[in-house]
Amino acid sequence: MLPFNQLQGRFQLKIYNWYLIFNLNEFLSTNLGSKEYNLNLFSIGESTFTVYIGNVVSVMYLDQFMPINMYDEPKYEKLNYATYHDEVTGNVYFGFLVEDEN
Repeated sequence: MLPFNQLQGRFQLKIYNWYLIFNLNEFLSTNLGSKEYNLNLFSIGESTFTVYIGNVVSVMYLDQFMPINMYDEPKYEKLNYATYHDEVTGNVYFGFLVEDEN
């Protein structure tokens, strides 16, 4: 086991601002292949998210394709974004990385 001071550089705490985008159960019940959600997000403004169903359900935001429950994990991170699926409520959240001010 590595001492704490050596572990610090290996793991980086990432903080996201999370926004509820849609409910997965409601989306699946529509039997649609895709659906667009236009939301006005606090501090982000008007944003469009497109949800697609294929082998997995994914969210497209700008040019980023973000799968939901990829590898059976509720959270998926890519660049400055993340998706999170709450398996209890079915809600899917989209996260924007909070820039470190230090």
